[in-house]
Amino acid sequence: MWASAYDPTSIDRWVYPTNVTERAYQFEIASIAVRQNTLVSLPTGLGKTLIAAVVMYNFWRWFPTGRCVFLAPTKPLVHQQVSAVRRVIGVPLCDFAELTGSMKVEERRAAWLRARLLFLTPQTLQNDLESGSCPAHEIVCLVVDEAHKATGQHAYVKCVQLLRAKSGGFRVLALSATPGATADKVQEVLTALHISRLEARDESCLDVRGCLNERLQQTVAVAMEGEVAAARDLVGVAYGLSLRKLQGLVFETEPGKIPRFLLVSAQQKYIAVRPEGTPAHVHFRNIAAFSVAIMMAQAYELVNAYGCGSCIAFLASYLAQGDGGPAADDEFGDEGFDEGEDAPVPVSDGISHPKLRETRHGRTGRKHAGRVVTLVTKGFEEQVMARAEEKAKKMRKMLTAPNYTYAPRDEFYPLQVTLSAAECR
Repeated sequence: MWASAYDPTSIDRWVYPTNVTERAYQFEIASIAVRQNTLVSLPTGLGKTLIAAVVMYNFWRWFPTGRCVFLAPTKPLVHQQVSAVRRVIGVPLCDFAELTGSMKVEERRAAWLRARLLFLTPQTLQNDLESGSCPAHEIVCLVVDEAHKATGQHAYVKCVQLLRAKSGGFRVLALSATPGATADKVQEVLTALHISRLEARDESCLDVRGCLNERLQQTVAVAMEGEVAAARDLVGVAYGLSLRKLQGLVFETEPGKIPRFLLVSAQQKYIAVRPEGTPAHVHFRNIAAFSVAIMMAQAYELVNAYGCGSCIAFLASYLAQGDGGPAADDEFGDEGFDEGEDAPVPVSDGISHPKLRETRHGRTGRKHAGRVVTLVTKGFEEQVMARAEEKAKKMRKMLTAPNYTYAPRDEFYPLQVTLSAAECR
């Protein structure tokens, strides 16, 4: 039995809002998510936040002294989700609280005592759990946005561990457009958040397709000319020379056929497991060769995507900083804010990254027909985009695989919940 007392007059039914257009897939997923810990994978723009609002509202009803927590990885996202949830459910304003790490501890402690729907970053929740400011035993529902981050030692993982140690029981709803690039990564998220059900949909699903506005996707290939083409060729020659020094250590030595992230992965594996019989000086020379190749791969990708200016700035910064160069960010930003939902969305970066592609495409055509125009350079980026499309298809197929290991279903209510929809304003 969960620590917080339930309301016997409301526990026998769950409610779904009638002040929004009902979509069959959202209704079905919400009906599952109120009953077991669920990871919801929907492309950006298909209404993950509405599902979260429905789940939070029902736990707010069922447990009059319980608290529902919505975690998002950044302050802007936290603020955005407060507004999004408030638009869906009819809960008194005094029950909402947005907490930040910049607030005084006393202010956050007072908010924990007053509010029942709290929105914050995982770092802030972790701090409040460790300090005792958060009444962990009263938390009955935890929503985890951008749940693909729940791996390793991330604050999401720490929060769930702390809550399971201090709480009498709570529901977990995890949200992510792309919960993992590999099956192992998806499994890591499922395990870390104690998920017992994975609900994945994409735009090809029958129950989703009928709810979407038309969205035209157009790709424009731009040929490189003049000094940009010459710069690309020069960088390509240097990149090829750096790859040939790795002959036998990487599967491909032709520029454009091995992306930078694969070089980074190959270097990490080489460092972790030194090949038997390799002299120390050869081992370290190869590590250095990997670093040069990774730097040239970044330069080659920049000149192809953005032209001479970005490439020159990168190389100048690398040389100025010496060994190691500027840090290259592999973690794209979070879903962010709505940006021109009905306007055409031009895309010229991130074509190889599944999450960023999902985000950019999902932000258009929400209310009316939309258009996504992707700009790529002829040759290199066309190939990158083709590989990305194939990778995205594999990811969608991977999410429906039946071989994941799930946590036991965590029941909390003393009565069987009857699926009964009622108005929620």
